[in-house]
Amino acid sequence: MMEYRQISGESSSVSTTTTEEWKHRLLTIIGGYNEDDIYNTDETALLFKAIPDRSLVLKKEKCKG
Repeated sequence: MMEYRQISGESSSVSTTTTEEWKHRLLTIIGGYNEDDIYNTDETALLFKAIPDRSLVLKKEKCKG
């Protein structure tokens, strides 16, 4: 049987190597921009394309995002 559930939480942790690689990559990406032109939209209502917060899952499956 299928259910429509809200996606929440994280299914696994990320390795330290992955986060260090991403920090280096991010600095490369934003390196050419002025500090005044960089915005953090993590906890704002500014959304370019809204990602759904619900999904169809089997009744006994965990619904992790």
